[in-house]
Amino acid sequence: MAVAAASQQIGFVFFIDGELVDWGLSAKASRSPKFAAAQLNRWIAKLGPHHRGHRKEHPQG
Repeated sequence: MAVAAASQQIGFVFFIDGELVDWGLSAKASRSPKFAAAQLNRWIAKLGPHHRGHRKEHPQG
């Protein structure tokens, strides 16, 4: 999952093995850190427990 913040919106993209699984944008979330944290928690909950912790380790180099 990658999250990006801009002056008017906050968005996320979620990939598994290079395939886009989900994405979202929120203008309200960009209003304050409190709104941003709440929206991020909703996005994480939306992805469900089977996606949490899915992390592919990349070799350093």
